[in-house]
Amino acid sequence: MSSITGTTPTTIISSSSESSSNSEEEALAVVEPIVEKEEPSGPVYSEEELESLVDKVKRFTTLFDLREDDWTLEVEDVIKEYFMTKNAEVLSIYFDNLTLMASLGFPAVPIKDMTYFLKEPTDVITPDNFYEVITFGTTNDNVESTMLNILQHVYAPVFFNETTWPDNVKSDFCTNMHTYLANLTDLHYKILGWTVIYIPQEGMNVSVEEASKDKELVKRLEVVVVHWTHQIKVALGDQEQPAPAEGLCPMDEYEFWIYRYKNLARLNFQLQNKMLKNVCEILLMSQSTYIHSFLVLAEEIEEGLREAKSNIEFLQILHDPCSEMDRTVSPYDIPKIIPTLLQYIRVIWMNSPYYNTKGKLSALCRAVSNQVIVQCIRAVNLGDIFQGNTRSGIRTFETIIECCIKYRLLYDRLLKALQPTDYSLHANFATAMLQHGDEDFLDLVVFSDKSTFHLNDCVNTHNVRIWGSANPHEMIAEMHTKSSNVPWELDNGSIFNHVDSFVQRCRDMIEICEAMIIFGRKDETKFIPEPRFGGTRGEEFEMIFKRVERTFESNLQAIWDVQTTILDVNAASWYNHILRFRGQMKDIEVILENLMTSVFDQVANVEEGVYALQAFYHYAKRDALHTVYDRKTVDVYKMFDEEIRNIKEDMVKEKNTYPEGLSPFSGQALIISLKKRRLMKLMNTSRRSFCAHIEERMAAALKSMNDI
Repeated sequence: MSSITGTTPTTIISSSSESSSNSEEEALAVVEPIVEKEEPSGPVYSEEELESLVDKVKRFTTLFDLREDDWTLEVEDVIKEYFMTKNAEVLSIYFDNLTLMASLGFPAVPIKDMTYFLKEPTDVITPDNFYEVITFGTTNDNVESTMLNILQHVYAPVFFNETTWPDNVKSDFCTNMHTYLANLTDLHYKILGWTVIYIPQEGMNVSVEEASKDKELVKRLEVVVVHWTHQIKVALGDQEQPAPAEGLCPMDEYEFWIYRYKNLARLNFQLQNKMLKNVCEILLMSQSTYIHSFLVLAEEIEEGLREAKSNIEFLQILHDPCSEMDRTVSPYDIPKIIPTLLQYIRVIWMNSPYYNTKGKLSALCRAVSNQVIVQCIRAVNLGDIFQGNTRSGIRTFETIIECCIKYRLLYDRLLKALQPTDYSLHANFATAMLQHGDEDFLDLVVFSDKSTFHLNDCVNTHNVRIWGSANPHEMIAEMHTKSSNVPWELDNGSIFNHVDSFVQRCRDMIEICEAMIIFGRKDETKFIPEPRFGGTRGEEFEMIFKRVERTFESNLQAIWDVQTTILDVNAASWYNHILRFRGQMKDIEVILENLMTSVFDQVANVEEGVYALQAFYHYAKRDALHTVYDRKTVDVYKMFDEEIRNIKEDMVKEKNTYPEGLSPFSGQALIISLKKRRLMKLMNTSRRSFCAHIEERMAAALKSMNDI
């Protein structure tokens, strides 16, 4: 027997002779290869069938902004491959950026939406059975929406209409299904800001009488109605902004009431749904105790709609002044708009049937305060300030502080009436003035209703302004009292709490800017040189100054790292940062105070003292260092005074002394000239070091020498 081996499977067939003795012929081995038939990778289609299947896929692909010219030959080839490949179960069609893509399987890149087609490996798809065999749909990045649509419109009707399950199994399953769909519906639309109720489809295929007799069905529907009641209570109770501390402005309040009106209108429209009314009729006929509370809440929606509509009508009068304030560039222009805005708020209080409570008006005035803060923040560029524009930053913050103070004064002037205790205070003041002994004293007193301070340095003291026969505050309060039954008493603490905090933040930034000018030598208006010292320890002193500047830069960087909290009045962490910064500045002041003491310990004459004063003059602007600097200035002054006395004594002692080789008068004049030159040098040095009082003393001494 012989065999043949190879890559092709073979079968060996042996053939031998059956004869008895005469045949000695060896058996011949006949080898015949068996060709294995390859299974096809998928069904075979004609070109016409493939085109028909591709066309169906195109028609059922629903992607955002899908156009006919987005389809490419590459995509169509993948679709054909899907039908021709037996093991291809998933076909995905999606956009990768702006390019339409198709893949056998799920996408490997992030997508916004996708149309999918599913089949079993054993399915043979034809144009005729496409709808029966292929499962297809569209999903997007909103997972809740996709799940809700599939469950509610595909699977739920099948489960609810199932009749072969045991009653207890179906009841438990359907109850859980209703609960899940109700929660999923609420979650999905709550993310969008809407209140949408889930309407069950169970029991719609039978009459109301028959459904009301099904106790298990009634129990399941009651579970849904309880969920409805909870949703409507939440929607009706949503009458205030969810986060009043987030810097909301009057127009945010206006937009909120528009949202509330739309939400209640959408909810009211859902209550007109026939399927919902059918559920209510079933529960009413079954005498359910849950349906009545739901119907009462449904009636309250109408009242909520009327309230929202009324508030929208009154709040819209604030649109123009708020828009004008929003367009302001400088905080200086904000106080010009405040009176109109506050008077419009008074109009709302006096005329609105709903928006006239202390809480709502306090919240509205607090929103005005928030908008003032927002507009002031827009005028601040912290990046430029920390880059070194400290002087302009200080001017900006001072303007903002002035704006906030004017806003508070305008509020008090327009909206705040005289209190009962004010009258006795005024009477006491008048009595004290009449009893004053100095008749000319009243000529020195400026009387005003509140002086007006302008940015151009003018002050209007109102001495010649005639307001009228009655106090203007009292007239406004009286008009409001006559027109409204509710007194104008708002929560001023909550209205101006953020404004006061914001003003303090601005003062904190002014403090930081001043520290940058002194310790960081950052002043865009002039160049501040590094301090220089002479003597054997001069280099050591200069190194200490450099370490101080590096320390300050590190502390300043820590403030820059939390820049988002500086002007955010809701960020309480800023108080810890500014307290830490102040503590670090005190440490630097202690270092400089000790350094000042060490430097002046090395001073041996007036020149060295003046140069030392000049080195520390820039840092003496800090209150903590100013006292020490003044003491050192007095010490230098005493040294200079001692120098003058010594010169006078020398002049007296050397009155008849003159250099050899010179005549008496010319020799004496030369000696006096040299001493005068020394004093002139000291005076010029003091002038450069800003020691004005020393310079005056030197000038007097020089005048005395000139007289001589």
